[in-house]
Amino acid sequence: MSVSFLAFGNDSVRKAEALALVSGAADSAAGRGFVERLTGAPDDLAGAHALTGFPADLLSVLDVIVRSVPAPEASDVSVRLAESVVVGVDVADLAELVLRTTLETTVARTGAKGFRRAAEFAPQFLVPLHRGLQPTTDERARVKASAKKARRQGLDPPSPEQIVVDDAVRLMFDRGTFGAAETLEWMLGLAPDRPEAAREAAATLVAIVADL
Repeated sequence: MSVSFLAFGNDSVRKAEALALVSGAADSAAGRGFVERLTGAPDDLAGAHALTGFPADLLSVLDVIVRSVPAPEASDVSVRLAESVVVGVDVADLAELVLRTTLETTVARTGAKGFRRAAEFAPQFLVPLHRGLQPTTDERARVKASAKKARRQGLDPPSPEQIVVDDAVRLMFDRGTFGAAETLEWMLGLAPDRPEAAREAAATLVAIVADL
């Protein structure tokens, strides 16, 4: 059974409190992430969760986004991200959705092979993506099985780009709580303009939330 995380504990008062905290941190919190703007402590995920209802992986992703935009924008970005989430919506899968979309954008820019080459210098848990340039027998078998299943269902076989995105998501989840944030941190570093890539990630989250 999947676990639900209801935004702001389904309590509009908690959302108002969160918005007041992140917006009030404008001048004194330059360079701080989303969690520190909420709680006053950069690692207080428990406190941030108690206020927002957001799971740790989502809070960590928000932290990366806010820390990656220029300091004068950080407060506005924090407010926009918090404001976009509707009270009571289930945000359990939001970090994964944001990361998958950002991965697809990154892989579309670099190409599947370019992305795998870049993974040589990725966080350790993503390095298997680099080894995928020369896939093992098991990996080839998995790709063939996936293509065969797609054809049986009348679908197009997965593209190399789809395969590398799926591999990255799988490795991210194997890493645990901070896999999403570490993956996003690395991908923003691959972008030619890190602040702009962070703005795009924020816009992606806002767009996804609108459809939840």
